[in-house]
Amino acid sequence: MARKGFEGKLSSSILIADDNSTVRAAVRSFIKQNVDAEVCAEVENGAEAVEKFKQFHPNIVILDFKMPVLDGLRAATQIKRLEPETKIILFTMFASRQMENYAQIFGVDEVVSKSDNGYKLLAAIRNPVRK
Repeated sequence: MARKGFEGKLSSSILIADDNSTVRAAVRSFIKQNVDAEVCAEVENGAEAVEKFKQFHPNIVILDFKMPVLDGLRAATQIKRLEPETKIILFTMFASRQMENYAQIFGVDEVVSKSDNGYKLLAAIRNPVRK
């Protein structure tokens, strides 16, 4: 799943999409401190997420559910059409078993609640894509 970096070693890149700049900054900081991965971009809506995905081709995309212009589920569908192997994590306040089942229809690999501790997000980043 990881792509080769400049030195030939495997590396992960992550795109963060959330309409709240504080959440984006917190997620970026938490990833930087706990994961051997690069955050390639931060955006505030799903349409920007799709455009930045086309530019950077990250391995992992973290999407908020409710965003302006294009929500996380519709952005997930577009990203999966471009690159089906990309891991998509829906990071939302609306996490539930029902949301997990619904989100899978749109290509989301995992749903993580924003109200859980950040270690569930880290686990989702580190887990391989479920088929």
